[in-house]
Amino acid sequence: MALKIVFFSCLVAFISGFEDKTVIQYLQDNNYLKLVEALTAAGLTGTLAGSGPYTIFAPTDTALSAFNVNDYTKEQLAKLMRYHIVAEFVLVPMLNVPTNKTTLEAQSIALTPSPSGILINGNARISTTHNDIIVNNGVIQPIDMLLTPPVFIQHNIYQILLRDSDFADLTLALLLADLVSTL
Repeated sequence: MALKIVFFSCLVAFISGFEDKTVIQYLQDNNYLKLVEALTAAGLTGTLAGSGPYTIFAPTDTALSAFNVNDYTKEQLAKLMRYHIVAEFVLVPMLNVPTNKTTLEAQSIALTPSPSGILINGNARISTTHNDIIVNNGVIQPIDMLLTPPVFIQHNIYQILLRDSDFADLTLALLLADLVSTL
């Protein structure tokens, strides 16, 4: 079975083209600017430059038009970006039945074939015209929206204020007034 997958991967690479780059190099060189910014801020560029294999479900810059890296903490960004990465080769022709894959965030994503392409978690769609971009250490699957993990860390107002020293007096007052749990 493993031999069949390797053969199939080589055949797809031959047909669709092979990029002699790592996942992160391909993203940097092909205008995935917002995604690269988020991966860099999350500290994942080293991972995606590693040996892999990785499949990244890569939201295009159009899909990320409203996304702002500064709206998230580094921890949140890391969780969000790891949810887009699977530690194996995932090629569209391999997805002929509904399949679940575990992401680097240790949460599952559902990949479902449909007449309009492969759906991720019933919402995001893998590009039907430009997919299976095979690189040295994995595959890039362009998608049309940002994936959000079902379990995602959200910080309350107090936790956000606590990170900024300009609000030290306010956070102390909230703590002393026993109002932290209401925020």
